[in-house]
Amino acid sequence: MQKYAKFINENKIEVAPKNKGAISNYNQSAELMMADGYKQVVVIEEPTAEKPIVKYREINEQIEQYAESSPIPAIPELTEEQQEMQVRAQRNSLLTLCDWTQLPDAPLTAEQKQEWAEYRQALRDVPKQASFPDAVVWPTTPEDSLL
Repeated sequence: MQKYAKFINENKIEVAPKNKGAISNYNQSAELMMADGYKQVVVIEEPTAEKPIVKYREINEQIEQYAESSPIPAIPELTEEQQEMQVRAQRNSLLTLCDWTQLPDAPLTAEQKQEWAEYRQALRDVPKQASFPDAVVWPTTPEDSLL
């Protein structure tokens, strides 16, 4: 059975109803539908996983249905304030991960605790870097002290 439709607005169609109060089915009478502004829908391309978006265009007194790829969404630019918040959140997370190194009963030597204290201070100083927040230079973790 042929499908008939008309444009409601850009790229939205209204499919002809099956019955419009007539004794016979409205959608089986091409003349009635065309008189009401409906046009034959011709499927040019079915949607697929690669092209999931269904689009319509009017050509030669017909409405063509075709598939189109999803546009790749643009990654929004972060404001400087948002960048600062992200860097500070990462810095805070790194500080939290090494909180234990400064506890009185941490299984570290005094030298190791000092290395971790210096690392933690370098993390706290990250916002003072001249390149903050665009190009942060992260301090190196004193991992050798944990071996």
